Amino acid sequence: MDDWIKESLLGILLLIVGGFLIYYWLGETILVIKGLIGLVILILGILVLWIGYEDIKLNKELKEVQKEFSEENKQEQNQDNQNKQ
Repeated sequence: MDDWIKESLLGILLLIVGGFLIYYWLGETILVIKGLIGLVILILGILVLWIGYEDIKLNKELKEVQKEFSEENKQEQNQDNQNKQ
């Protein structure tokens, strides 16, 4: 038999067995899903908090770089004005 036929039959068998086991342990399956919902929300909360913290740090660094850039531009303009005179 070809490999894809074996893989397809194995996939169908696993789907049937998995579906039967979920049906057989439906109460436990629902309990696990309920537990996972809280865990997923907790992980998403941590992720959003971390992204917000990184955003604050990046904005602070960006302001510092902009300040340095504007100071350099002022110095260059002053030098240009002095050279023109």
